[in-house]
Amino acid sequence: MMPDNKVNRQKCVLCMKCVEVCPYSAFKQAGRVITIDEVMKEVEKDKPFYGSDGGLTISGGEPLYQPDFTRGLLKKSKEKGISTVLDTTGYAKWEVYDDLLGFTDMVLLDIKHMDPAKHLEGTGVSNKIILENAKLIAEKCKTRISIPLIPGYNNTLENLIATAEFLKTISIEWVDILPLHSLGSSKYEYLGLASPYPKIGEINKEEVVRARDIFTKYGFKTTIGRMM
Repeated sequence: MMPDNKVNRQKCVLCMKCVEVCPYSAFKQAGRVITIDEVMKEVEKDKPFYGSDGGLTISGGEPLYQPDFTRGLLKKSKEKGISTVLDTTGYAKWEVYDDLLGFTDMVLLDIKHMDPAKHLEGTGVSNKIILENAKLIAEKCKTRISIPLIPGYNNTLENLIATAEFLKTISIEWVDILPLHSLGSSKYEYLGLASPYPKIGEINKEEVVRARDIFTKYGFKTTIGRMM
């Protein structure tokens, strides 16, 4: 807390001290520790509506930051006859994926950039392990590739073609183009945070269509925003 009893969100480390000292309980902790069984109770409430196409999708963030919980949830879902989808960045040890793909019906996997230096610049990590995992995951589980399309970063013709060329070497049918949007920008302001990407605007429709057409020409079933 600052001297005037305000929270400096730029320096917040989620210690929850502001919650403890707030005299009127205006600050409250959002979120709680939850068990696999508690999650499954919520999942099973909607089971009658899943039909042949519905089920459980585990996303994030990155769900494999909690690999044991994710594996347990996938396994429990399959035991209950519920279809499962894992939405992941691909950035985890192969052993982690290998341990849970047997309980996974489909993987949604991000490919952000083919150039190692650009990928490191944009994400803070190398793309080497991600591309290696993409091949291995697609061999073991039905996989659908997501391309977050970001202006000035990965929307160049060179990168799109390189991505399509790589994807032709692995066992996938579907590519989903996910254009960058600004729907989350107001959340930064609400939290008292500066947007980490203030100079990046939304991508124009022509570039989105161009990206879709490239992957379509390479023989992939392609969507924009996962809309058919």
